Formats: sequence, C-alpha cells, structure tokens
Amino acid sequence: MIYISEDNNDRRIRIWVNELPIKYKANKVISLSCDYVSSDAIVASSVAVEIKNGRLSNNNYAMIGGEFQINNTGRFQVNLSIPYNMNKKYITDMSSSNDNVYIGFDEQYSIAIMGCDHSENRLPSGILTINCAACAEIGSSIKCFKWAYRVLLNTLCKKQILFDDKELFLLYK
Repeated sequence: MIYISEDNNDRRIRIWVNELPIKYKANKVISLSCDYVSSDAIVASSVAVEIKNGRLSNNNYAMIGGEFQINNTGRFQVNLSIPYNMNKKYITDMSSSNDNVYIGFDEQYSIAIMGCDHSENRLPSGILTINCAACAEIGSSIKCFKWAYRVLLNTLCKKQILFDDKELFLLYK
C-alpha cells in the first residue's frame, strides 16, 4: 500500500506499507537498542517514507525505510545499513529537479536515527533493519531524515494503518 499526503506549503510525504521501493546491501551496520517497548501488535512488516520539505528549502529530501522482525526480547533494535557505495541513481518526483538522488544511506545522516528520541513511540519488541534509503546530492539534511524516520516509527507502531495528515506534518521538528 502506498499513501501520499501534501500540505499547503508544498511538503509531501509518500509512505509504503508492507513493501519497499528499493533495497540495498550493507557494507557497515550501526546499531541502537532501546528498552522501552510495548507489547502491542503491529500491522506492518516493512515501512518506507519519502519526504519533500517544500520547494523553497535547500534541505528538502529524504527517503528511509526498512524491514521489521518481531521478537520477544523486550527490546527495540535499529540496524542502520550503510551501503558499499552510493553511485546508483534513484528517480523520484519528490526531490528538486536540479538535484541527483542516489540509493543508499550516507553515514553523515546517521545522527537523525541514532539521535532520535525513541521514547516518543510505544515501540514494538523486535529488530528494524534500515535497508531502504535515498539521499539527494544537494538537498538532503539531518532534519529531513529525522522527520522521515519519525514518520516511519509512527507508522510502524500503529495498531492499524490509518493516517492523519495533520499528525504526519506535526512530526516535523
């Protein structure tokens, strides 16, 4: 399922649920584990989020996604896959037309995931492997990846897939 939302400021969000638009292999994995989890069931085994933060911003593009494996460890773990290289272009209508977007996650944006306040969500017990991402050559930023990751967590932690457009855009902090 693909969900698309847009607001009056030309901000757009595209969310894939139970499918990933791209996948890549990791050269390096950065991991984070959290104790605070819920026992609530989730309905998505994979989620990807692509965002555009308006046409006037230079820091306007991010895509991040991954696959979730439920377990009963009582911990939520994120494995952030850093690819071998980022030389394969990704074609999208969400980035600036004069920017190049490449498949993979640039390690400079890892603070967006590792520095995220994971206590904001009732996280399920299991492992989220981030193996779907794309970065713009010019127009990506930590702030955009943080927003995309927060939308990903918010979607992953839902008991049912219902989207609230206002809520999605309020996750931009």
